[in-house]
Order: sequence, then structure tokens, then C-alpha cells
Amino acid sequence: MRLSFTFPPLRALAVAAGVATVALGMLVMIGWQLRLPTLIQIHPKLVPMQYNAAMNFVLAGVGLLFASGKCWRGTLLLGSAVGLIGGLTLAQHLLNIDLGLDQLFMQHYITIATPQPGRMAPNTALCFTLTGIALWIAGLERCGKRRWQAVSLLSALMVGLGFVALIGYLLGIPTAYGWGNLTHMALHAALGFMVLGGGLIALSWQSEIVERDWRPWGIGVITATVTITLWQALHAVNARSTGLAEELMLAFGLIMAFALAHSVADSQKLRRAAAATRHALALLGQEIAERKKAEEQVRQMAFHDALTQLPNRRLLNERLSQALVASKRSGCFGAVMFLDLDNFKPLNDTHGHGIGDLLLIEVATRLTRCVREIDTVARFGGDEFVVLLNELEIDGAESCIQAGVVASKICAALSEPYHLAVCDAAEANTTVAHRCTASIGIALFTQQEVSQDDILKRADAAMYQAKASGRNQVLFYEPSH
Repeated sequence: MRLSFTFPPLRALAVAAGVATVALGMLVMIGWQLRLPTLIQIHPKLVPMQYNAAMNFVLAGVGLLFASGKCWRGTLLLGSAVGLIGGLTLAQHLLNIDLGLDQLFMQHYITIATPQPGRMAPNTALCFTLTGIALWIAGLERCGKRRWQAVSLLSALMVGLGFVALIGYLLGIPTAYGWGNLTHMALHAALGFMVLGGGLIALSWQSEIVERDWRPWGIGVITATVTITLWQALHAVNARSTGLAEELMLAFGLIMAFALAHSVADSQKLRRAAAATRHALALLGQEIAERKKAEEQVRQMAFHDALTQLPNRRLLNERLSQALVASKRSGCFGAVMFLDLDNFKPLNDTHGHGIGDLLLIEVATRLTRCVREIDTVARFGGDEFVVLLNELEIDGAESCIQAGVVASKICAALSEPYHLAVCDAAEANTTVAHRCTASIGIALFTQQEVSQDDILKRADAAMYQAKASGRNQVLFYEPSH
């Protein structure tokens, strides 16, 4: 059987509790074997821990470690052993019989005033019985039967009994850690049950997968157990009195146990509701972000060229419309450049469309570098591009000079050599060197009543005139043309 050694925080707490419980039992057993009274009863005035109790602590601690490591078969086996020893001892007390179990493993040489030497206390036997049942139920995990809430409640009852015994020692109430003239629970046994029970509770809370949270009920069980057992201890001490104070304490303690469990349950509900709200808000935020991203992608596809990522005709028309409005308001000229690459078709025919696409992408990059951020570079179609220059000068001549400077800059940039690298199936890498020029037609516009189509047509006509004049030229639209 393989053990798992990767522990979440609560499971690590259960492992620590298991190790501490084993260490406690081993120390007491060593004390009995080596005759070291300090390990057995801590102080001569305190109750010693019986050998069977120490052995059961070792078995229970190992069982908790097995459960923490998900070794369910070992958990079942050790839980059965712990429960059997505790149950048989408890039966001896209830039925007033002797099964020979008490001094089977050790002849006790430290005795206390009890008619059953070596026999563990009835409350100790009860705690071990609860421990055995809890471990056995935890071991049913190997069969797919999840009953961790029962483990949590049984462990809470055990913690309550150990806590009451500890209070009895601290406040000097013997009836809190001993029942009648029977053997009393040892101080270190009370501490051991609190640690062991806490480890089982931590393990059950870590392993619980059902929707209902049993932690509030575990807290309620601990509080109610402490209240009832303390009431019983005080009632035994004051048996001859009216016991009104004890009855009031019992009623108040039970009410507080219910109120505490209820308040913890409400707190858990609020935390779960807050967590659900945060989760819902996170999902909503993610959905809004994804929707915005999808809308942006749709807009990108609708208004941009898929190859060069430049604005397409639709977005160009929007920008041109805005430029016309701005020109009428400010009185400044604007310009539209219609640009067509020279000798682009032979490149496509010779090297294929892949190389041609690479050239168009590089041309788009160079064009964008030649203009301002307020200007627009658009792909009009094929190897045709349009450059929209906004907010030139109020004076027409100055605006012509500005547009001409930009056009010359574009011509110089596009005439630089191109080195187009493409991956080919037959050849690992192919680099094509190419030179390219462009014919550019420019049409200025200002506040006069001219439509967008007319402006584009004028720039287009000037571009064709530049091609007809020998290519690689820049011409302005003239009405006489």
C-alpha cells in the first residue's frame, strides 16, 4: 500500500497530531519498561497512565498517520484494534467483570486506590472506543463510503472529554477526571486525547467533500460535552446540596453550545456567500473582458486589412469623413495620396503570392513610419495604398509643399531594397531581393464642397497620370487633367 506524503495544511496538522500521540504513548511505555515513574505519572501526586492506555495511544497515533497518508487498510486495522481494547475495557467497567486484559502486557508496579489494578479509567476507555470507531469509519474511504462528518463529531466528543479532565486537574475537581472509585484519567492522557481528537478533526475537515459543513456542529458537540461532564462532576461533588447553581450552569452551557454552533454556522454561510459572490463577479469580469476582446476582434476584422493590419476602405472612408469636417471647422488643408506599386505583378508571377504578401506587409510598415500619428495609411486593395494627411496649413501653397515632402519621403523609403525571406517546403529558407518603386497621386482638399468619392477619384486620376508619365513619380491633381 502506497502512502501519500504531500499534505495540505489541515492534513499536515493531522500528521503532527499523529506523531505527537505516538511519541506520548512510546514515552509512557518506555517509562513502564525502564521503571521511570516521571514518564508514567509525571508527578507522584498525579494519576499514572496505564500501560494499555499508552499502547493504545501508539496504535491510535499510527492509525491517524495511516489515515493522513491515505493508507485506508492500515487505518481500518488499527482502528479496530484501538476500538476493541477500549471497548473491552469499558465493558469490564460496565459489567463489573475481569477479562484478564488489564495486566496482559505489563504487571503494574505503580498502583492507585482502585479495585482494578492496571485497568485504564472508564472515561479513558470511552475515548479510545470513540477513537477506534472514528478511525474505522475513516478507513471506509477505501470502499468509497465517505462519512467524515461522523469522524468529526466523534472526535469532537473525545476532545470534550479530554478537555473536561484537564479542567478537573487545573481546578482541583477529581470528579471531572475520575468517575466514582474507578481508575481516574491521567493528566497526560487528557492532553493526548485533545491532540489526537484535534488531529482527527483536522483530517476530517480536510477530507470532507460533501456540501454540508459539519464544523459548527463539531464545535457545538465539544461545548455541550464540556458543559454536561462538568455539570456531572460538580453535581457529584455537591451531591448533598440543592444543586441549583449546577442546574443553571448546565442550562446556560447548553444554550451557549447551541448559540455558538449556530453563530459559527451563520458565519460559514456568510463566508460561502461572499466567496460565491466573488466567484460570480470574477466570472462576470472575465465574461465582460472576453466579450470586449471578441468585439475588438470583430472591429479589427471589419475595419482593418487582414494581411497588413492597416485600415481598410471602410475605416478610410470614416477617417476621410472626419477629416473633411475638421477641415471645414479649422480651414486647414488636408491631402489624399493614392499610391500604386510599380512592377508588382512580375514579382507575384515569378516568386508566388507568398513573396508578394511579404512585400505588401513591408510596404505597409515603411508607409506607417513616414507619416504622423494623426495621419492614416490604408490598403485600398491589391497593391494600392492610400495615405490621408490631416491638418496641413491654411495656405494652399504651403500645404502642397508639406504633402510633397511626405510623398518624397515615401518614395525614398519604398525604393530601398527589399530582402524577403520565406520558408519553403523544399528549401529551408528562401530570400528574395527586390527593388520597388511607387507612383503617387495627390489631391488636396479643404472647406469647399467636395465629396469623399470626388477626392479619391482626383487622387486616383493623378496616380494614373504619374504612371503614364513613366512611373516612380509624384503628381498633384490638376483640374485641367
